[in-house]
Amino acid sequence: MNGDEFIKGQPIRVYDKEGARINRYTVVYMNRPYSRGSSAPHTGQTAYTPRFSSQAHNHRNEPYDTCTYSALVMSAAPYHSKGFCQHEQTQPGIHLGKRITFKLLPNDCQQAVLRELEE
Repeated sequence: MNGDEFIKGQPIRVYDKEGARINRYTVVYMNRPYSRGSSAPHTGQTAYTPRFSSQAHNHRNEPYDTCTYSALVMSAAPYHSKGFCQHEQTQPGIHLGKRITFKLLPNDCQQAVLRELEE
C-alpha cells in the first residue's frame, strides 16, 4: 500500500504488527510532523501543533524520510481495562508492521482515531 489514506480529510497511515499484544496497531498522523530531522528543509515548525495541516508532506522529497510524526499506538481493545492506547512520535515504516487500511482496524481502534481527529 503506497501513499496516505484520508480519514475526515486528514492523511494517516495504519500499521498492524501482527502477533504483538500491547502495541499491535499504530496510526501515524502524516500531517502532524513532530520533528523534521537535521537534513529536512527548515520551515520554522519543528514540534507538533494541533491541526497542523490537512496536507501530508510530499514524501517524494528525500529529506522528509527522516521526519517523525505524531502517532496513536493501540492494542486491539484500547478501551478495555487491560487495553492500551498511547501517543508517541515515530517514523512511518515497516518496523511498525504491515500496512493496512483504516477499515481493517478493530471498531474500538477506529473510534479512538476518529475522536483524535475531531480534536
